[in-house]
This record gives sequence, structure tokens and C-alpha cells, in this order.
Amino acid sequence: MVVKINDVAKEAMVSIATVSRVVNNIPIVNEETRLRVEAAIRKLNYKPNAIARSLKLQKTHTIAVITYDIAKLSSTSAVRGIEDYGSDNNYNVIIFNTFNEPGKELKAADLAYQKQCDGVIVLGMDLSSEFIKALSDLSIPVIVVSHHSDKFPFVSISELDASYEAACLLIESGHKDIAILESIDAEQSLKCDGFTKALEAAGIQPTQDWIVKVPITYEGGFEAMSRLLEEDNTPTAVLCANDDMACGAIRAAEQHNLRVPDDISVIGFYDFPISKWNNPAITTIGFNSYELGRAGMKMLIDLMGDPQAVSESMTLPHTLIERNSVKRI
Repeated sequence: MVVKINDVAKEAMVSIATVSRVVNNIPIVNEETRLRVEAAIRKLNYKPNAIARSLKLQKTHTIAVITYDIAKLSSTSAVRGIEDYGSDNNYNVIIFNTFNEPGKELKAADLAYQKQCDGVIVLGMDLSSEFIKALSDLSIPVIVVSHHSDKFPFVSISELDASYEAACLLIESGHKDIAILESIDAEQSLKCDGFTKALEAAGIQPTQDWIVKVPITYEGGFEAMSRLLEEDNTPTAVLCANDDMACGAIRAAEQHNLRVPDDISVIGFYDFPISKWNNPAITTIGFNSYELGRAGMKMLIDLMGDPQAVSESMTLPHTLIERNSVKRI
């Protein structure tokens, strides 16, 4: 038999409204009555109707996390941070993978609306103009984690400073012919800005044909590196927008009978687990992705608590991790 709220009210000898206040943590019930209601809930094993509660409170305590592929990102750790902080504050998380497909990005935004999510975290993704519009149309708080955004508050490392440091490492290692592989969805790229700034500071004119934008995947890195190596003039070093792309680039170099780092150097970004175990281990940009996730969830919960508040974006520290994919020439 399904236990209803009026059964609990009868057992605790209180009104249905009082039971509702206890269930919804409304702090106007005295301690003695609250304890009596909670005892009745435990005795009868009463399960509040989550849908009914959400309709009454106009909150579902559900957050949508939209990412491109949780299986490939360091965002598995970031998602743990999001879930842990959310759980501590009574929020559940629904994850949507988009696999860099624009249609799936728009569908994820639509599903977040259909499921009445209280807020959205976009994790580890560049935002196209169409995706930005779809998110804005939701009329709920949106936070971007592990990327910068001009449209929404974000929690990230400084992509400009990090790419500047990575490019400087290549320059200090003797490289002048340097390419960068960036996401095709990055309409404005701080990584490219940092890369260009480092080259110009060293008196090196960036080669525009070596700023290549492709899908931010293993396949994208493979395609871009293959394209570069088929030209008459080829770079001696490549900076990749993430470690998946770096792995793809290294594989393409091998297929062109080149060795990394002896013949061409490669740097990645975000310190994905694969970067440590790849052969060669990939020099990359690392950071505490778990703390990034927690900070993003805290920012979202704060913003949901006061939708009129202006949330300040946050930049967390990063580290240049030197491994075996860069050679001094």
C-alpha cells in the first residue's frame, strides 16, 4: 500500500500542511512537532512525491551537466566535484554527452528545459553561437566550467596564460616553426591569443596556415597534423588544444615516419589521463579538475539562490607539466 501524506499527518497527529513544511524543510515548525513528524515518516516509510514537490516549490533540485564526452575528458574528476558539492546541498545531476555534434548540443539544452532543471553547467566545451542562444533561452542560470565564456559566468584556468607558457617552453627549446591546433567551435580563442602573444614577444611571426581549427578530438588532431605534414614547409613543434588532439597528432606523425619528440615536438592541454601513459608521455597543462567542478557547482547554487545576483567568474591556477614530448633543438 502506498503511504500518503495524510497517513503521516494522522500518525503524527498534525495537519497535512505541517507534514509538508517538515518535508520541504520550511523552518517554522517547532522542534517537538518536527521530531514527531519525522518519526512518523520513518515508521510508515513515507516517500514524498518528488514531482508534486517540484511543482509546488517550482524547483526540482536537478542540475544538467552538458559535456562533449565524459569518457574522454579529465572532466570525470570535475563531474565528481560537481556531484559531491551538489549532493552536500541536496542537488542531483543529469549528464548529457554531445560528442561535438551541434544537434546534440541543442537537444541537451532542450532536455534540460523539459526535465525542469534548476540550472546548467557546460563542462569542457567551446560554445557556438547557436548553443549560446539555446542556453540563454532556457531562462535559468548557466555556468561554464573549464572554459572561458563571454556570455555566462565561468570557472576555468587562464587559457591565455597557459597557452602563452606552453608556447614559451617550445620557443625556449629552440623552436621557431610552431603550429597550434584549436577547436573548430572556438569562435574566439584565448589559447590562440596566448600562443600568438608568445611568438610575437620572441620576434616570431605566426604562420596563419599553422593555426588550424578542427574538432577537438583524437581524430581532429590526427587530421590536422596530417594536413600540416603534407605541406612543403612543416612545423617543428605543435601546441594542441587538448590531450586527445595531441595523441591524434602524435599518431599522424608516426604514420609520416616521424618520431615525437626527435623529429617534431608536441604539447597538449588539460592533462587527460591518457597524456601520462601515452608513448611518449605528453607535456601538457594541468590543473585540479575536481576543485574546478566543485567551484563551478558552488557558483551555480549561489546564483540559483539569487538569480538577480551578478556572479563573478573565477580563474584557478594551472601547472605546465613537462614530460617527454618536447625536444630541445
